[in-house]
Amino acid sequence: MDINAIGRSYEKSIELRDPSRGGKPENAPPGKSKHNYYAGLDANITPPGEKTLMMQGMRHRWINHGFQKLASKHNIIWGGNFSSYEDCIHFAYNFSIDTAVANAIKKYGSLDNMKGDNGKTIKLT
Repeated sequence: MDINAIGRSYEKSIELRDPSRGGKPENAPPGKSKHNYYAGLDANITPPGEKTLMMQGMRHRWINHGFQKLASKHNIIWGGNFSSYEDCIHFAYNFSIDTAVANAIKKYGSLDNMKGDNGKTIKLT
C-alpha cells in the first residue's frame, strides 16, 4: 500500500481543483473534502504479483479484490462509487461534510478565515 494523502490543507484543495496547476475541477472544493478534516485516505494498492491498482480505469479490479464490499461492510465511503468521477484510491470516514463545514465556520467565522500551511489566511471562494 502506498498512501498518497490523508490530511490536506485548504491551499492544496485549491491547487487540486485548478486546471492551470494540473488540477481537476471535479475535485472537492476547499472545506468540502474529507481530507481537509483528516478523515480521508488516498492509497494505491499493489496486490502480490499484480500491477498497482490505480485511481481510474481499474474499478473492476478494485471490486474483484473486495474493496467495495470491505468499505460497505465498515460504513466507509469508497471513491469507486462516486457518481461524478472514478476515484478508486479514495476511502473516507462516513460523516456529514456539511456538519464539518458548519463547525469550521463556527470556529473560524467563515471558511475564508481559515489558515493555510504557511499560516496565512486563505481565500476559498
